[in-house]
Amino acid sequence: MGKRTKQLMATIVVSQRFASGIDKHTAARYAVIPDGRWNAGTPIPTNDLWIAASAMEYGLAVITMDAHFLKIPYILVRHSEPAKSDEAQASRPGN
Repeated sequence: MGKRTKQLMATIVVSQRFASGIDKHTAARYAVIPDGRWNAGTPIPTNDLWIAASAMEYGLAVITMDAHFLKIPYILVRHSEPAKSDEAQASRPGN
């Protein structure tokens, strides 16, 4: 099994763990993240706040191409820049 396949399998396992719902501990973490980001002038999309809150609660890394996760304290982030072809595709009309 290749490295990429192992990473995807790990992502699936983690995703299944969170499918059960959000508890009061995750919600408490969710509540404090936006204040810090708004005060710093760097708000973060709502869905990404839930991802960050869950990662914070369980001590999991967020694997992403979204740099705004790097600005959230107390979470582990594995960030990589999007490939040039991904950026070109995203900037095309209709995407």
